[in-house]
Amino acid sequence: MAGEFCDLTNVEKSAFLEKGIEDHLRLSCQIRVNADVTVRPIMTVENSGVDTGPRPAE
Repeated sequence: MAGEFCDLTNVEKSAFLEKGIEDHLRLSCQIRVNADVTVRPIMTVENSGVDTGPRPAE
């Protein structure tokens, strides 16, 4: 990922620890973007085998 964004949040740290994922990644749903960023998806449902969990209620 390239661009300006805030530091790793405690939510991200906890999620990575729980899933055993390397901590140099970011959760796109947790990043506050300050300017243009470039994102390269590394973990997807298709390649990770990680359960997505339930969809949020609308």
